[in-house]
Amino acid sequence: MKIKRDWWLANSLINILSGIIFIVARSIAGMAVGGLIIGAINILIGIALLQKSKIVFWIVFIVSGYSFIQELLRLSKQIGGFNPTLGTGLIVLNFVFAVMLWQQIKNEKVKK
Repeated sequence: MKIKRDWWLANSLINILSGIIFIVARSIAGMAVGGLIIGAINILIGIALLQKSKIVFWIVFIVSGYSFIQELLRLSKQIGGFNPTLGTGLIVLNFVFAVMLWQQIKNEKVKK
């Protein structure tokens, strides 16, 4: 049985998961309104990616690339070594999935 890699689905799921985690984390920290707004935006982005919106893909690609570079800079300035968090993992996953989706979109254009 061959499993088809669908990076649209993977990107949408990582955005929906990030939104849910953000809402829960901010609610626990006592900032429920801000968490709900940002988390809801992430969830809506995930739903738009399920619809295979290329405009939303480019927004995600640019924002995730910027966040990835910011996170690398933050980690490089840390004294005492590498201290990853769940947020770091989500940022890296989001960027990697966006790059893989970019490759999928590029390959689909070549096949047509």
